[in-house]
Amino acid sequence: MGTLQTIKPNVSCWLLFDTRGGACAPEVVRRVRSRLLMYDAGVLMGTGSNGNFVDLNRARPALEGLDFICYPATPQIHASDTDTLVEALDAQGWTVRSAKKFANGLPVHVTPITFKPRNRANTIDTRQASLFGAAWTLGSLKYLAESGAITT
Repeated sequence: MGTLQTIKPNVSCWLLFDTRGGACAPEVVRRVRSRLLMYDAGVLMGTGSNGNFVDLNRARPALEGLDFICYPATPQIHASDTDTLVEALDAQGWTVRSAKKFANGLPVHVTPITFKPRNRANTIDTRQASLFGAAWTLGSLKYLAESGAITT
């Protein structure tokens, strides 16, 4: 807690993952919550997948003690050509609708929204910082918002 108290970051939510990037067990969520709530009682806590929606769907988190479930939106899981990225935009909304079915009323957070998965963050896709990247991000936000996701 010393570092948090020293730098006092403005945190709206904590994303909790196990060492493999999956959902944390309820006892871990409980332990972390008790520690972090001493820092800021209003911060939300969620878990899910640090990889992609498929991982969340395969290993659905126990919902006990959570404020939300989460996973990232990364369209380059199957292919990385521009046409595929555009064609996959509406599928992002379908993943949220699916997650909401097993979230038992908890909000679904989608974060981050980016071309490259976190585990390939050291590779660069120059389209991310292009006009195409901006348009793709707006398209993502459209489909995610229409499906009821929270993007953080």
